[in-house]
Amino acid sequence: MSSIHEVIDDGEAYGFKIGISKTVAITKLRENTENNIEAINLVSIDNKSAKTGVLSSNTDHFHDSNKWVVMYESAYFFDSVTLEFCDESLCKTFRKRQYIETP
Repeated sequence: MSSIHEVIDDGEAYGFKIGISKTVAITKLRENTENNIEAINLVSIDNKSAKTGVLSSNTDHFHDSNKWVVMYESAYFFDSVTLEFCDESLCKTFRKRQYIETP
């Protein structure tokens, strides 16, 4: 399978259960650091800017964002999971993995 484009708005996928709090999501991300997280982009409420979130430091700034784009390190794929929060609870998970083709 060369690509994945999936939206989850019910149940559980990729280690995240719909309805969990931001605090629980941060804990899950910290527990899964072996998955080679390259970066976490915290998108502003107005979707016009983003800043990088760091799990190893104070994570208070994670609570100011309702959309987190978790980018995984990979030599062969653009690989990310986007966590979207509604009323402080996870309401959607987007998984996108696209194979990188080189000449």
